[in-house]
Amino acid sequence: MALTTIDDRGLKTPIDLLDNEKIRLGTGNDLELYHNGTNSYIKDTGTGELIIESTAGGVRFNSSSNATGLLFNPNTSIELYYNNAKKFETTSAGVNVSGHLDLNSDTGRLKLGAGDDLSLYHDGSNSYIVNTGGDLRIWSKTDEYAITAAPDGAVELYHDGSKKFETTTHGIQVQGAEGQNAELLLYADEGDDNADKWRLKVDTNGQLEINNYASGSYEKNIECNGNGNVELYYDGSKKLETTSGGVSITGNLGIGGTPGDYDAEADNFVVASSDHTGVTIASTGTDKRTNLYFADGTSGNAQYRGAFTYDHSDDSLRVRTAGAERLRIDSPGRLLLGTTTEGYTMSDNLTVYEDGDCGITIRSGTTNYGRIDFSRGTSGSDEYKGVIEYHHNTDTLTFKSSATTALTINSSQNATFAGTVSDSKGNVRRIIETVHSSAHTLVSADAGKYINISTGGLTIPINQFADGDCVSMINNSSSDQTITCSAVTMYLAGDTSLKTSLTLSGRGVCTFICVGGNVFYGSGVGLS
Repeated sequence: MALTTIDDRGLKTPIDLLDNEKIRLGTGNDLELYHNGTNSYIKDTGTGELIIESTAGGVRFNSSSNATGLLFNPNTSIELYYNNAKKFETTSAGVNVSGHLDLNSDTGRLKLGAGDDLSLYHDGSNSYIVNTGGDLRIWSKTDEYAITAAPDGAVELYHDGSKKFETTTHGIQVQGAEGQNAELLLYADEGDDNADKWRLKVDTNGQLEINNYASGSYEKNIECNGNGNVELYYDGSKKLETTSGGVSITGNLGIGGTPGDYDAEADNFVVASSDHTGVTIASTGTDKRTNLYFADGTSGNAQYRGAFTYDHSDDSLRVRTAGAERLRIDSPGRLLLGTTTEGYTMSDNLTVYEDGDCGITIRSGTTNYGRIDFSRGTSGSDEYKGVIEYHHNTDTLTFKSSATTALTINSSQNATFAGTVSDSKGNVRRIIETVHSSAHTLVSADAGKYINISTGGLTIPINQFADGDCVSMINNSSSDQTITCSAVTMYLAGDTSLKTSLTLSGRGVCTFICVGGNVFYGSGVGLS
């Protein structure tokens, strides 16, 4: 080793040491400076710290000539350089990094906070921001929240420092600022077309709307009001609204079909199906009524000028016109027109009533028939065993019994009977005979008959016959028969004297006519 002369200015010549030769300082050689042929060393092996101190310009470590690697500035920062470019610097508030800060380990973490409460790391598959104390908050600028996440709680999103979105136990919450609406925009297909855009809005009055933007501005599809109605819209026009009493519809209603496909006078409510189709009006009460009303006003019977009513209390179907009941079908199936009381038991299937003239009209073509059939079966002549038939082509009225014509009345009002014509006295085509072989006193039933008597005579009593009654007598013997008529007023034709007793000679014939008030006129052959 060569050691030059030392004067008051220091060494006059360098100190040259060979490789691995050391300059050792301190009583125990605690500090060593040397080069081992490859690297250079400053080695502190003693107790205490290795202190490099500068009181003026700081301490600089250069990696090459004029290329700073590490710089200690007096009483301020420490700087780290890469290729003479500063990358890291301590400051009074912390550190500044220029460029990237890389943790090249999947197990390494960037931990922040006195208790390492915040960690940032990547586990080789996913990246994590882990907060273990308080809320995790992201600010868009000083004191302006952007995102807040609470442990085991809500996540909040903000706009311009005002909370707009929050997760809750049951889902999410979107809110507007004080005095502002809350809106949720939903865009499909990147929102590049107006029809892709929808909005869910709640205004400051508590009204909820679903809007579409198809026309270039938002219009209603659905409106909901708290403790109130719900409205449905078509192209901005309200079509359905719920009310306290049910539902109100503006326009037509189609179920299974389009109202516009049907007649305009009856397309307000259309029910259509390719299968059996119907509408049910149900009542859960056995004593209630179900109704279908036809109204032309909102008060009085204008609310039900026409109506179909089913009364479950007596199982009757009722029809109203002009606000009054006109027709009723009761539970046994009887049809009542103009009345609510059925007719006689044996003919109460159809009862027609009018407080005045009343009738039934059967109208048919000028060459056709109008008829009423009385049937006892569903095939053959059993379908028309009895018939009342009017033939308009000939103006003929026909009555049939046992499926056969019994009476025909032609256009001249002439009647033709197919069989015997009888009344209470018998066949009206002949005089009914009563045979007596002993004395006989006439009775009212003898009116219209002839008495065949051969002995005993005949007595005409009082109060047995009415005006127009006739009785004939034949003396079916060769002996005279006495006719006692003292109880009545008797005249013979062409004779003004009263008779109290008459004689009908053998084989004689006579007739007596009552003209009322027990007054009789008699005439005949052999009568005196």
